[in-house]
Amino acid sequence: METIEAANILLEMYRWAPDGEKVAHIHLFGIKYARELESLSLADVVAHSGLSKSYVTEVNKSINLAKYVSVND
Repeated sequence: METIEAANILLEMYRWAPDGEKVAHIHLFGIKYARELESLSLADVVAHSGLSKSYVTEVNKSINLAKYVSVND
């Protein structure tokens, strides 16, 4: 996965999240794509998405959680 592709996925997950669940979907992004994100700069991904740079911390937290949780469909 390339930085721009990851940024687009992050932005779409954020945009389509129900009200009150925007940050949860940022966490979901990090959990769902943890492996792909390991080789990318999270700061670049978030910057290219246009979201606040404070979300780098949230994505990083969720990547760390990915080894302990799974995504329910």
